[in-house]
Amino acid sequence: FLPGQTECRKLVSMNVPREKIFLSGIPIHPDMADPVADADLAVARRSFGLDPDRHTLLLMGGSRGLGIRKGLLWELEHLPFAVNILAPAGTNMSVLEVLRRWSAESKHNVVPLEFSSDIRTLYAMSDLAVTKPGGLTLAECMAVGLPMVIQHALPGQERHNLEFVRDRGLGEIGAGPADVASRVHALLMDPGRRAQLKLRLKCHARPNAAFTVVDQLLSR
Repeated sequence: FLPGQTECRKLVSMNVPREKIFLSGIPIHPDMADPVADADLAVARRSFGLDPDRHTLLLMGGSRGLGIRKGLLWELEHLPFAVNILAPAGTNMSVLEVLRRWSAESKHNVVPLEFSSDIRTLYAMSDLAVTKPGGLTLAECMAVGLPMVIQHALPGQERHNLEFVRDRGLGEIGAGPADVASRVHALLMDPGRRAQLKLRLKCHARPNAAFTVVDQLLSR
């Protein structure tokens, strides 16, 4: 059971019979693609202290916070307007401390967060995600239709994921911190482009992948 065609071709090249391969997508939480109630969003925005007159970025670094780098934080300070920034540090306490120092000094409304299981609400509050192309993150952003700027990819599977995004036009891909910040600015200023990306992401999403896997296993 695989997320996409790239992995399928690789297995076929390794002489795995094609009939034994099933493209399911990456299993995500079954409620991920369901909309968050407006009342719940309003409560969450107040609890995080978000300014309703600002755009909201979701700055994601993966479960270990490896995607949050000081160079990018510096470049985001050069945005010509202030934004809300939701910044989960994952399980990385060192990154959390960096984010807390940045929050105290930044012109933006930076909200440092420890590991959170309620990522669905964070997605719903955000206009744009700045992230590395982890498989689960991509699957979730596709399911909720959250436009993305990819900041960098770790060696291995994330490089394949990056090609998946590029080939299908599912997001912006930055060449470095300054380029990432420039693309963030451009997307925030272009609601039409964000709406277009939202539709493309949802068209490629497989929010029911977990059920697909179970159905296939039971049928066999």
